[in-house]
Amino acid sequence: MKSKSPPQEARTIGEHQQLSENMSFQNSPQEADLVDNSVASSKNMLSQLSPEEAASKTHRPEGYNTSIETLEKMIRTKTILKHSTAVGENLKEHTTAVGENLKEHAIALGESMKTVFMEALNSTANTLLVALLDKTSPNSYILPAAAMTPKDNEDEAGYHDEPHQSGSPDLVEINQPASKRRADNCDSSRSKRKFEEQEKDFEIQELSYQQSRIKQKLDECKALYANIDQKMRKSAEGIQELEERNAKLRDQNQKLRDMVLKGNVANSEPIDDTTITALFNKLRDQIQRIVMKNHLVDPEVRPRLTANALRFQQKFAALWEQGLDLDQLRKRTQCLIFGVLRRAILSRECFGLRTAEFSSVETCLMQFESALVAKKNGHEIEIAEWRVRTIKLASLLNQNKLDIRVVDHVYDSLIPLFSALPGWQGAEETSHAFCLQLSEMCETAAKLAVTLRASKDSYCFEAPNAGSKADWDEMNILGYEASGGGDIKDKDGAITFCICESLVKYPEHDPHERLVLEKAHVVVRRG
Repeated sequence: MKSKSPPQEARTIGEHQQLSENMSFQNSPQEADLVDNSVASSKNMLSQLSPEEAASKTHRPEGYNTSIETLEKMIRTKTILKHSTAVGENLKEHTTAVGENLKEHAIALGESMKTVFMEALNSTANTLLVALLDKTSPNSYILPAAAMTPKDNEDEAGYHDEPHQSGSPDLVEINQPASKRRADNCDSSRSKRKFEEQEKDFEIQELSYQQSRIKQKLDECKALYANIDQKMRKSAEGIQELEERNAKLRDQNQKLRDMVLKGNVANSEPIDDTTITALFNKLRDQIQRIVMKNHLVDPEVRPRLTANALRFQQKFAALWEQGLDLDQLRKRTQCLIFGVLRRAILSRECFGLRTAEFSSVETCLMQFESALVAKKNGHEIEIAEWRVRTIKLASLLNQNKLDIRVVDHVYDSLIPLFSALPGWQGAEETSHAFCLQLSEMCETAAKLAVTLRASKDSYCFEAPNAGSKADWDEMNILGYEASGGGDIKDKDGAITFCICESLVKYPEHDPHERLVLEKAHVVVRRG
């Protein structure tokens, strides 16, 4: 039985296929299967018709229009689904954003609630601590609302049960009437304020103590810095002093080097401080050998002096009355011989002409120089140049031998002191050897005197004062003598006497500068 034509316009098989094709690429697999089944059913029904019936809208099979309507519904449903999908995506995005915001708010709310709960817990703990310390309310304490149990909430609503009895009076009672809790809350608030004030006072005291400690440490640091600064200044001063001394020593070294290289000439040979000190040391050694080898002194035999004995001879002979031993007498004998040589040869204004032939010439030259020095009037340099040239010219005469009269004078000054000793009486060989050694010693002294005067620099012999303190920079201590016969040696003791004087130089370019070329030999006693 054929149904009536639908009110909407009938579709052809081509249109039906086009609709199915339009939906097939947009539908899901289930929807595509449904469309394919509908198209297959429509084709099956159309295949049963003749061409004329198929072209006629009135002869279409039953169910054909239903299939078309189904396709149209599916198309509308698909459109609605697409719109719903878009709306769902928007809702999903919006829901995700809202969820994130809710999550953030929930986290913030949780942190806030955690903070509130911790504050309430701390407040409760502080309240309990104050109550326990002050003993103001030992039997009843109220927890804040945040810490109340469900039982406490029932009490607030009007359900008053019997309070829980604790076995200890110091424990907190929770179940109390509302008025009691409010009163206890007021007490707790006052106790809390009191505790906060005490805590603030304690913090102030702690800060004051820390401030005082910091101030004390700061003062200690300042004192330490001042001490370090003072030591640094002292060190800087010491360094500066050492640098000045070093500079002075370098200057003196340079001056000495210049002196060594300087060409002051006598006998056509350069004269330097080394030559002078060598002659001086040779003279001291000769004096020591004369005393040690010839047994000039004997503590048991006192020298015999004549009525016209000189003062230094009398002073030397008086040493035997002091009870000195052999070593002490020998050292004093060396001192005596050097004194005789200094007076007879070393301190004379010689020119190297002290021979029998030219002794008068030298005497006149000595007188002439003395007159020039007496009226120098600032002409010291010219006088020194004249003296050096005169000595150089006198050396051309080759007058190398010392006047025998000088040797005789030295011999006559010394022999009275030794003639009474054993071995001298009738011992011509001993006397001859002594005279030969004495002559060589006088020749060395005369050569040293001429060499010293052949330079424009000034040289002199200086002896330290007896009784003064020994200076290691200018003296060599050769012996110690303890007063009262003791044997204690004190290196810092006073000087007893000088065995041999020091050789000192005053340079021409700086007459006020003092240079010790050879140290004095001294004997000191116990202090």
